[in-house]
Amino acid sequence: MLTNPTNIHKNWPEPNFWLLQISGWLFYMLFVYMAYHVQRYDSWVDVLVYYLYEAVLGIFITLSLRQIFRVTWRRSLVECILLGSAAVIIGSFVWTTLKVILFLYLFENPFEKEFVGIIFEWLPNSLTVLGGWSAIYCAYKYRSSYHENKSALLSAENEAKEAQLRMLRYQLNPHFLFNTLASVRALVNQNANDKAADMTQKLSDFLRYSLETDPLKSACLGEEIDIIHNYLAIERIRFGERLQMKIQIDPASKQVQVPSMLLQPFVENAIKYAVAPSISGASICISTQLIDNKVLIRVEDKLKDPAEDAQQVSANQRLGIGHNNTRMRLTGFYQDNYSFSAEAQNQGYLVCLTLPLSTRS
Repeated sequence: MLTNPTNIHKNWPEPNFWLLQISGWLFYMLFVYMAYHVQRYDSWVDVLVYYLYEAVLGIFITLSLRQIFRVTWRRSLVECILLGSAAVIIGSFVWTTLKVILFLYLFENPFEKEFVGIIFEWLPNSLTVLGGWSAIYCAYKYRSSYHENKSALLSAENEAKEAQLRMLRYQLNPHFLFNTLASVRALVNQNANDKAADMTQKLSDFLRYSLETDPLKSACLGEEIDIIHNYLAIERIRFGERLQMKIQIDPASKQVQVPSMLLQPFVENAIKYAVAPSISGASICISTQLIDNKVLIRVEDKLKDPAEDAQQVSANQRLGIGHNNTRMRLTGFYQDNYSFSAEAQNQGYLVCLTLPLSTRS
């Protein structure tokens, strides 16, 4: 089964902006209060009121900066830096001016300086505070945007993989369907109505399973073997004694989960390249075995008459659309945690699959 994007990348919980904003300014107020305290001034209440006022002003100034940053966030880097710097300078000047006004209202002027002189003396401190706040906010904003974009990208990739897997699945069915319908027609023309009815029923069961099974989910290997047995029974009606089948299943492997309709393209290729062109026919052997927490699946076809020279094709030629689509499906399910080999042998062909052991859908 394809992995949900939220499971592929587990984000740290996003910290709430308002929690950081309020707690940050509360810490600032307490820090400056403890740093300067009442040792300079007579009334500690006035000092506390002043720093509370300074923090509240800082909250409103930084909220304005936040809106500016949000508007300029999608602009170029140079524009963001220029506009952000201008906003910090203006905000620092406004914040400093309002702080000086209240300070002179609450306390006598201990600096013996003009109003404007005090503003320019305090301005670097305001620039440092608002500049630091801006840097922290931009880092926070970048982090949030990064994870949002990554989540959206993973969702888009997952949807694309799902659509692709459905398309790959649909490509596996038509070849068999057309051949079977042609065989049914031939049986009807030969007045072999019982065989035609049996073939139609088995086709109906096979297609029902094929259509009801989600290609994006897994199925029990035992069920997959049963439906392949049904598939071969249909082809047995078509080819008669030319098709011999042997199925050897490790009972412990029946509950292992594998991609649905996994084995069909391999068996279909065996019919196409071994049974159909051969005069005497061929045998198809399917086996499963559990080895080291993995399941080994083998699909092998072999000509019944070793002396017969049937339609021999290379392994690359037999790696057609069914094999290629299956490889892509396996990659979608298991990433790189599987092995898949297909090779021509003497008078036959062997496909081997080694898949992770899983009993959960």
